[in-house]
Amino acid sequence: MKLAIVVALAVLAIISWQWQRHRSAMDKSSQWAAHTQQVISQLDMLLSDLKDAETGQRGFLLTGDESYLEPYQQALGQLAQDQALLKILTKDNPRQQQRLTLMEPLIRSKLAELKETIDLYASSGVDAANAVVLTGRGKLLMDDIRRITAAALADEKQLLIQRSLANQKAAKNTVMTVMLGAGVSGVLLLTAFVFLYREITSHQRSEERFRALVTATSDVVFQLNPDWSEMRPLDDRGIFASTERGSRTWHQDYNHPEDHPRIMAMIHEAIRTKSVFESEHRVRHMDGSWGWTVARVIPILDKHGEIVQWFGAAGDVTARKQAEEALRESEERLRLQIEMSPLAVIEWDKDFIVTRWAGAAEQMFGWSAAEAIGRTVTDLTLVFEDDLPIVENMMVKLLDGVTRQATLTNRNLAKDGRVIHCSWNNSVLHDAHGRLISTLSLVEDITEQTQTDEEIRQFNVTLGQRVIERTMELRETVSQLENEIAERQRLEREILEVSEREQNRLGQDLHDNLGQQLAGIGLLSEVLANRLKAESHPSAADAIQLKTYLAESISTSRNLARSFYPVELERGGLMLALKDLALRTEKLAKIPCILTGDDDGEIEKSAGIHLYRIAQEAVINALKHAKPGTIVIDCRTLNGTHTLSITDDGSGYNPPQEGCQTGMGLYILQYRARMIGAKVDVRRGASGGCVVTCTLPVATPGIAGQTDTHHVL
Repeated sequence: MKLAIVVALAVLAIISWQWQRHRSAMDKSSQWAAHTQQVISQLDMLLSDLKDAETGQRGFLLTGDESYLEPYQQALGQLAQDQALLKILTKDNPRQQQRLTLMEPLIRSKLAELKETIDLYASSGVDAANAVVLTGRGKLLMDDIRRITAAALADEKQLLIQRSLANQKAAKNTVMTVMLGAGVSGVLLLTAFVFLYREITSHQRSEERFRALVTATSDVVFQLNPDWSEMRPLDDRGIFASTERGSRTWHQDYNHPEDHPRIMAMIHEAIRTKSVFESEHRVRHMDGSWGWTVARVIPILDKHGEIVQWFGAAGDVTARKQAEEALRESEERLRLQIEMSPLAVIEWDKDFIVTRWAGAAEQMFGWSAAEAIGRTVTDLTLVFEDDLPIVENMMVKLLDGVTRQATLTNRNLAKDGRVIHCSWNNSVLHDAHGRLISTLSLVEDITEQTQTDEEIRQFNVTLGQRVIERTMELRETVSQLENEIAERQRLEREILEVSEREQNRLGQDLHDNLGQQLAGIGLLSEVLANRLKAESHPSAADAIQLKTYLAESISTSRNLARSFYPVELERGGLMLALKDLALRTEKLAKIPCILTGDDDGEIEKSAGIHLYRIAQEAVINALKHAKPGTIVIDCRTLNGTHTLSITDDGSGYNPPQEGCQTGMGLYILQYRARMIGAKVDVRRGASGGCVVTCTLPVATPGIAGQTDTHHVL
């Protein structure tokens, strides 16, 4: 008997300790399950926002309607919040943190690619934007993001299952421990009660010992009169509300009002049958709160078999009831999570027979739980025939223990014959000895995503064909333009060469014909003037004036001849020709025209002619438009570059406004510079006036090259 009492006390102590330990574990497990669900939702939100951004970009590229960019604009602001929240939620998981770190540059690159195509569409048109799309860079980035997100979701879903199952297992263990302990305690209590009852009937003086034993094995010990109208507590541990005196209102004072009808019915039945009363019901604690108790009341009979009193004991089972309620709530939460999940939740036994068919399984595949449970994959014709080999290979790996987790994307058949594309995340559950218990599959219907990817692929193919066709058309157009430009440049060169030859011819004609004739007439006029003067003829003064006019005409003719044909260029090179240009300008314009610089011996003749014409045109433009007080012509070679500059202090140079035509003279300057591979710069001087600068590399051969001017001349 002593051993039974000690064991009962030990069992009660173990029950209390186990309850506290498992309740703490259940609370923590529930919190982690809710946390994992939040991470899953946030990962789905991140991927959804990226898809919204990509959808907006596609709609805009296909239609050109900016209203399609609304999802894109909204997603830009949301994505940063998604990533920040995921960083916070997964700070306890290094592997997820590493995945988020890998995802950040991919998301930035994806958004940059989307923005690039949108900007290109706005600035350069649909072909430029589509050319970026056809590179496949955006799809590769999105595939990498999906792959990392899928891995993160798989981990979180596995964690959710493990934590939910751990919570369920902890709750079950708690209930089993409490129930087992309560059962053992009940058996020990009953054994003690029977033993003491026999001892009391044979030894009345052992009543106090009996009371002590019952008190040690129960939370409260009490006596009742034969009709249960009065109860007298014998001893309690201060758990239940009690009184030191007998109470005739004990039923109303101690028991919960909702349990009164049931308890009274059980009491009447026990009195009628003179049998043991046993009940589990709610009772008031000392602090006024309601708890649960298990009461057992034994009738004490006299020698005639009549009830003389009732002897009872009650134990506090509030902890067990709370554990049972926690288990029920945990199972209900898990059930709701599964039922509300957008995923199909399917569990298979070791022979791959369906034992659970929940979540979106019925909606996804068409079979109800009643139709699916107890059947195999083959029975359900769940897998598309062509995909059976890869599915069977995965099943073998899971069953053989090659892997504990496996993710597979394959085609499936619904009950109505539809082909759907699904992503399967499979996890194997083992017992403590490593034996296979079941396989849990979380299934996502990705048919819409697969169709979208196929549409994008077809769109890319069509777009690629259009780009190829458009490229061929552009190449043909460019070739025609290049031919036209080449022909135009050839004609311009011929025109310039013809113009140069014509000027040379005019210069020679002026010098050889008109100049000689004027010189002859000048000599005759001088002889005539001298003769008339010697004869004191009245017309002598007119003859002298005629001689003066002829001298001026001869000078003008020579200047014109030199302008058309700079013979000094052939005699002494560019510097001599420029010197002659400066002298003639000074003589004709009556303003200082200064030549500075060094020898130009390294400039070939063809380049020298063009440089001379550039200087000549610049001087003419200055005299014509700027009304300068001084003109400076500078020609020098420095650091491998010939530099010719013409500077005036006139009214200044105003660059032509955009869209306005330039003067012919400035255009000729630009073209002559291009002919010899030189560059022309025309700008306003620091203190007014205009500066025309032409630079020519020393090594530039002949007539070739392009120009890079600061202004369109």
